Amino acid sequence: MAYELRHMGKAFPGKIIVNGEHAVVHGHPALLATFGKTVTAEARIAGDNIVFSDHTFGIKSFQPGILKAGDEVLLEQHEYALPLMLVREFFRYCGLADRGLKITAVSDIPIGGFGSSTAYAAAVLSALSEEFAKELSDQERIDLLTRAETAFHGRVSGADQALIIRGGMIRYQNKDSGPVFTPVSAATLLQDVIVINTGRPEDATGTVVAWVGKRLQERPHETTEIFTRLGQITDEMISDLQQKHTDSMQSHVAEAGELLIKLGIVRPEAQELIRKLAKLGAAVKITGAGALQGRASGALLCLSDDYGPVERFLQKQGVEYYRTALGVS
Repeated sequence: MAYELRHMGKAFPGKIIVNGEHAVVHGHPALLATFGKTVTAEARIAGDNIVFSDHTFGIKSFQPGILKAGDEVLLEQHEYALPLMLVREFFRYCGLADRGLKITAVSDIPIGGFGSSTAYAAAVLSALSEEFAKELSDQERIDLLTRAETAFHGRVSGADQALIIRGGMIRYQNKDSGPVFTPVSAATLLQDVIVINTGRPEDATGTVVAWVGKRLQERPHETTEIFTRLGQITDEMISDLQQKHTDSMQSHVAEAGELLIKLGIVRPEAQELIRKLAKLGAAVKITGAGALQGRASGALLCLSDDYGPVERFLQKQGVEYYRTALGVS
């Protein structure tokens, strides 16, 4: 059922949350940057079914009628739920009848904390737009992605969607008047970082977001204090980047990491890794939703003046990592 590609569309990057995880969902600012791994997709009008094909999840076929099913039915499709919801939103928005499609994707974005699902959906949306000759503005793309991911995850901030469509690095804050995006110039302090992959979390992003929301209701004072400080750190980090204050930036990364551990979304194994890397002079924090169970916590962001000891340690432990730049469009 695999098919030959005619043309792969625009490449969409993964993302790293430099700071502001979970706090951004509740109105506080976050700093996000693109990450040097990408996904591309192609869509073709073909056949009677909607067929997805990619190297990660293989080939899966659905009857177009599934798009008329409720969110509960689509959520049962697991890794295919979000792209199905995206196709549904695109068809509705463009006034198109449900029909057969063949969609393929090629990605090297790791799963878990790297924005892979949003980047995949953005690539599929771009491919659909091209195949159906429907031009969409950046804001229309962001809105469609946010609608699909809200149905998939529950509550989303819109930050990932804005970053992956716009690229680079942004300060994002969801205010009562609407989302505010402020571009942040790619800073030299983030042109050489290590991103560590602790593995795919067992919990879906929406599950962790909902748990943190419940924590806010049950422990409002403590949780609000964490969110408020994370929001302050976001703006302090931006100042660090603009003024090239390396020591302060690393200090803020380490502080944010401790706050997220306190929030309860970092698994013990990742906490231990963070502690060991700190002894080697590195500042490390989780980036992404985190996890509530299992051993994996997703991605970690690591900054250091000397990556030699860090890399030797990670290699010795067999931990997957990437030496990369953040915020490059």
